[in-house]
Amino acid sequence: MITVICNFERFFFFLFWVAVFVFSVPLLLPYLACQMPLPVLRLFCECFLGIAMFSQCLYFYFVGICCVPHKRP
Repeated sequence: MITVICNFERFFFFLFWVAVFVFSVPLLLPYLACQMPLPVLRLFCECFLGIAMFSQCLYFYFVGICCVPHKRP
């Protein structure tokens, strides 16, 4: 039962991270706008990158909490 929950949560957060990554692809122009001195575009870019990094952290955090201890013998 623990293994099923572990696999489900790992799969869910993997999908969540992939979704964030996929939605970030159309926003590569705002990412390039980070290099520009336009405050609004720069703020938007930094905000979005922050969300993407936070979701990636959540993914690794929950996979580590849920799955790593149960894989040890």
